[in-house]
Amino acid sequence: MTRKEASFILANIDRRVCDDELNDALDMAIKALEQEQCGNAISRQAVLDKLNRLIEVERLQGTDEMGYGRERVSAYEHMIFEIESEYLYPSVNSQEPKTGCWIEHEIEGTLKWLECSNCHCETSYNVMHNYCPNCGARMESEDKG
Repeated sequence: MTRKEASFILANIDRRVCDDELNDALDMAIKALEQEQCGNAISRQAVLDKLNRLIEVERLQGTDEMGYGRERVSAYEHMIFEIESEYLYPSVNSQEPKTGCWIEHEIEGTLKWLECSNCHCETSYNVMHNYCPNCGARMESEDKG
C-alpha cells in the first residue's frame, strides 16, 4: 500500500463513529502521510549522532603536539550547536499537500455530480470523499458550480 492509498483510506473513515481522541489520531496520521518524503534530505539526528561519535574518537585518540585533536573537537561541537538550532537550519518538507474543493454540478435539478477543483476529475454526487480519488487533493470545502 502506498502513502497516498493509506491517506485516502484513513480520510474516508466514517468520523461519526469515532470519539474525539480517535479523530485527532486520524488527523495526525493523515497529515504525516500527506507530507512527501524528501529524497535528498537527511536526518538531523543522524548527523548529530555521527558528529558525537567523531568527538568520542578524537577524545580517545588524544591531542597531538600541534593541538589538532582539540581543534577538531571544538569544530565538531560548533557544528552540533549550529545543527541543533532550528532557526539556522529549519526542518524541510518537500512540498505542501494539495488541497481542493468539490464543485457541485447538476442538470435541471436532477442529475448531480462533483468535480475536483484541483484536477477537474468528476465523481458521483452520492460519494463525497474527503480526498480526490484521482489526484489525492484534500477537499477543504464545498463550492456550488
